[in-house]
Amino acid sequence: RQRHALCAERDQLRAQLIDSWCLLAAPRGQHQVLHPVFRHQVLRERAVPRLDRDQITTALQVFIGRISQRPPIYSALKQGGEPLYAKARRGEPIEVAEREVEVRSIELLEASGAELRLRVTCGSGTYIRSIVRDLGEALGCGAHVRSLRRLWVEPFDAPRMHTLDELTQVRQEQGEQALDGLLLRIEDALVLWPRITLDPQQALALGRGQTVQLDEGPALKDVSVVDASGRILGLGELGNDGILRAKRLF
Repeated sequence: RQRHALCAERDQLRAQLIDSWCLLAAPRGQHQVLHPVFRHQVLRERAVPRLDRDQITTALQVFIGRISQRPPIYSALKQGGEPLYAKARRGEPIEVAEREVEVRSIELLEASGAELRLRVTCGSGTYIRSIVRDLGEALGCGAHVRSLRRLWVEPFDAPRMHTLDELTQVRQEQGEQALDGLLLRIEDALVLWPRITLDPQQALALGRGQTVQLDEGPALKDVSVVDASGRILGLGELGNDGILRAKRLF
């Protein structure tokens, strides 16, 4: 498993390594485009051309770096206070604006017939479905994701993952409380965030929703806030006037 580092500049992008199977064609060698509401209505069919690894690798280079990407309409992004997938299911016309995302690398692990296996290292907010969709268009045949697996998310670059069967076994053999021991700590997830430590009085004030006056300095949009013992209190925002405001308390 390859590991990549992102967020060295603290730009709040979170690296994630994703293993994806990409299907370039329907079983008979043609990619079918289905209407989002009438799902059994075939709108277009395109034959899959013969593609070698060099052609595919060249096509993938366009999707590496800071790229503009249009999220899929079947997504949880909200428009007018409602998820896009809800609008799509009703057959409403949807215009989704492009947004900038970061893709650090895309590896072509396997190419077998009309199926590709990709390994993608990217920042948060990147839609692999959009990369695969746009790759299919670049290759002239269309494509969709067959399976998707997240391998790690920064800062957990080598997490211990558990299957549902393993979790069920732990619960049966050790009881439900044993499952808590498998959870990752919130503090560990915020290890790359700037940290602010509060004394008891400041922690009490923040917990009541009040602002806390600290020393003036550079503004920090996202900080983790802990008490004197190192226990996480929540997330905050620090202004250059030294005022700390709570964004989310735990």
